[in-house]
Amino acid sequence: MTYPVPMAEGNGTLSIGAFSMITRLSQKALRFYEEKGLLRPARKDITGYRWYSFEQVPQGLLLRRLSDLGFSVEDMNEVLEAKEAGPDRERLEAVIRRRRLEIASQVADLEAIRGLLENGKTLEVLDVKNEEPMLKDVPAMRVVSKVGKGTYAAVTPRLIGELMGLVMGPGNRQARVSGPPMAIYHDEEYKEQDAIIEVAVPVTGRLEVDEGFEVKTLPPAKVMSALHKGPFNRVGETWGRLFKHVSDKGLRPSGKARELYLSDPARTPESELLTEVQVPVVQ
Repeated sequence: MTYPVPMAEGNGTLSIGAFSMITRLSQKALRFYEEKGLLRPARKDITGYRWYSFEQVPQGLLLRRLSDLGFSVEDMNEVLEAKEAGPDRERLEAVIRRRRLEIASQVADLEAIRGLLENGKTLEVLDVKNEEPMLKDVPAMRVVSKVGKGTYAAVTPRLIGELMGLVMGPGNRQARVSGPPMAIYHDEEYKEQDAIIEVAVPVTGRLEVDEGFEVKTLPPAKVMSALHKGPFNRVGETWGRLFKHVSDKGLRPSGKARELYLSDPARTPESELLTEVQVPVVQ
């Protein structure tokens, strides 16, 4: 291995270049971690050049490992603090569990994309801006679900995380997510606080569930459907367009409205988020 020069000083410090080579962290990444308080150099000389100690190498290697595993800066900081505290094994396990839930959500996002492509919906996605609501038949669907009560913004993402964690957990290795997560609204009006929201995830395979979860089959339905592209807080515009279309077609709503989340907000810009809204209808 060839190190950049200067490599080290007599007092046992490594240049930022040498430290970068050892830890496989770019100098840009090292400056970023310094800015975030995760890994500060042992010293800076008068020109601002950074030097690191040999004792900091394990911390640099740990940050590289956490980065490879997709941990956020906030989680990296929590891992470092937990390791210094004993280590605090319970806290470390909580961080890892949270990352597993994020991965499960990402997997569900990919499964949803694959489902769209396999079911011939590619043009709907590509032309979402110009799409008008459409009437379609939704087949029966096996799901695992859980009901919560509270605000829409708090309950929905929490239940999605819990459901994904259940399906992707070590006790359900035969289960697979087979479609995008959805929210099913049980109230007939908007509620600021105590909305009753059911979140469901389509699944296949054998599934063991904990108390509070339910595996069931949603019945087939004829729905009016529309795709919303953009932030969640503007989905009301799409709902308004959908209900006007229902009225114009001489139909009436009959059943609980649903929102299907086709994008992961943690990985998709707000302007590109895709949400399918559905309402069951009858003549």
